[in-house]
Amino acid sequence: MNDTSAQTQLFTSPATTASVAGHVSARAAYQFALYARAALVDARRDRSTGAIHPDLAPRLAADLAVAPAPQRVFVLADTDDEAATLAEQLRAAVRAPVAAVTGGFGAWLEAGLPVAAATA
Repeated sequence: MNDTSAQTQLFTSPATTASVAGHVSARAAYQFALYARAALVDARRDRSTGAIHPDLAPRLAADLAVAPAPQRVFVLADTDDEAATLAEQLRAAVRAPVAAVTGGFGAWLEAGLPVAAATA
């Protein structure tokens, strides 16, 4: 999925977007989360560079099994491979389309998206 298709799908019904899979850009993931159309999962081990801003309600992977299920799930991890692996595992556990955020938190920062300061 690219930015254009992700943003186009932002305003379509959930029933027509069940095919979200693979990878999505940080900016597209942000747009979905901003309008409460997706859950963001920050699966990074190292959070010394900051965190997804709490206003976007980032979630833990373990919390996704609890109802209500999100419409979509986007995973940020330390590497694209880790995000893809976790996304694949989550696809089997949640009843929502799941995709990995390409470039992870580094891409999030590079795009200038909102973050919370790292905690000591």
